[in-house]
Amino acid sequence: VFMKKIFLRAYFNTNLGDDLFIDLICKRYSDYSIFMIDNKNYHFLKKRNKNINIISNFVLSLYNKLIRKLNLINLYSSNYFVKRADLLIIIGGSMFIEKETENFYDKLYYNYFNLNSNVFVIGSNFGPYKNDDFLIKYKKIFKNCKQVTVRDENSYNLFKDDLNNLVYAPDLIFGYNKYLPKNVKEENQIFVSVINLKGREKLFKYYDSYINYLTSIFNYFISKNYKIVISSFCKNEGDEEITELFKRKYTDNIEIINYNGNIDDILINILKSKFVVGTRFHSIILGFLSNKYVLPISYSNKTDNLLSDLNFNGVMYKIENLPTCETNFDIFFSENQKLNNINEYVKNSENHFVELDKLIKG
Repeated sequence: VFMKKIFLRAYFNTNLGDDLFIDLICKRYSDYSIFMIDNKNYHFLKKRNKNINIISNFVLSLYNKLIRKLNLINLYSSNYFVKRADLLIIIGGSMFIEKETENFYDKLYYNYFNLNSNVFVIGSNFGPYKNDDFLIKYKKIFKNCKQVTVRDENSYNLFKDDLNNLVYAPDLIFGYNKYLPKNVKEENQIFVSVINLKGREKLFKYYDSYINYLTSIFNYFISKNYKIVISSFCKNEGDEEITELFKRKYTDNIEIINYNGNIDDILINILKSKFVVGTRFHSIILGFLSNKYVLPISYSNKTDNLLSDLNFNGVMYKIENLPTCETNFDIFFSENQKLNNINEYVKNSENHFVELDKLIKG
């Protein structure tokens, strides 16, 4: 079957991990038109991928504002595009989290599943959720999809008895290796991905111990004459507040690289480094993919699940335990901090696309 138009639903928040997902889909299916709606800040992806069409204009955004106010979900403009696309891809990591109250967009989103007969959910994890009703609702929704692929065994186990269109495969970014910048020379550099705990209800009490722990890591590497690159992956979630804080604290020895669509800039700096301290989920995966020593600092169970699925046996820390953690950083240069069987995960990551490839490439 020749597919012409793919409608893409993702987490549009200029967040590196999610933008790499979009980039991956565009590169993989470069002969097909990919439509995204109303994301004015996504033109940097259009420069990387000629097949992206960003549906965004002033009149449409005014119309959608009015429809939201009146709560007329069926009249929202994206329904029109979802209906007319040859298939709908919903791609993203934490796309299915139970919220206290459903908003307009949640309801709109459930609508999508009924509007197109070729719906693919790719690369997600499920939860956190509190109520079984939420899980039961998604068991029904996912049954109508052509395929649902999840990136952790935990999510797979929640659905495996009810869905025969379900696949588990390692995170999509393991499949990004063929698009990584080439011929980057390693230097005495450490790459640190930070996160802002202030806006996170359960984590903000660990803010000070997190900052203190990172400070002790920086002091150690500066004493070893390493250059330190500190990176925010998502400005809209407040990460740049943390990079700014360290910029004021250390005037020399550090460079700040904030993500604002500059995908290659970030990737090159990870490749240049010997060591990655990763708080952001995809900094950990990109570190492994680039064959670096990685120290994961986990802020959520999606990171715990990832490391467990990868059988990672190096040192990893949880944000809540940092005050009691090791400060002899020599241990991080142990081979255990690398992921040895990376090729296996790269290969298995392809399983996200088996059904989609069949449908698209025929």
